Amino acid sequence: MGRINYDRLAGLRRLGEAKAKLDDRAGAILTYHAALEREIDIVLSRLLPHADRMRGLGFGHKLSVLQAAWRGPEEAGDKLCHALFRFNELRNAIAHGDLAREVDGKLALLARALDAILPGTAEITDVELIAAGLIGYLADEPLDIEKLKIPIGDSAVGGGEAAA
Repeated sequence: MGRINYDRLAGLRRLGEAKAKLDDRAGAILTYHAALEREIDIVLSRLLPHADRMRGLGFGHKLSVLQAAWRGPEEAGDKLCHALFRFNELRNAIAHGDLAREVDGKLALLARALDAILPGTAEITDVELIAAGLIGYLADEPLDIEKLKIPIGDSAVGGGEAAA
């Protein structure tokens, strides 16, 4: 069709190779990254009088705007944006097919960034709970990671009491 002598069988083999390397965590990481980006958009819409005029910004650019517009303590905003940046690095590692050990390294960096925000969370490697912690940190009230729940329909999932 494109008159470029493209070898579809070779292309299909490459797709199969990509599928074989797919990390089991990819779905959760990509889903929660998208959810975090949506929450950043919501926060920016509350921080900026004309947030609807921001178009075409990628995740990193949104983090820069969030950090610049942050109304809370500067150090808190810096730590939050650093953790969100680490989540973006994790997403990129998954999206670009990095090796599992490289993804594990990005996840460890993310866990350390979360621990800077919520001390005692450095051992958390559950991407869902990390994302929930970051969302919780956006709120005005203090966050207790042990009682964090993610509502799904009529139930909740997450750490602490929700897991019981």
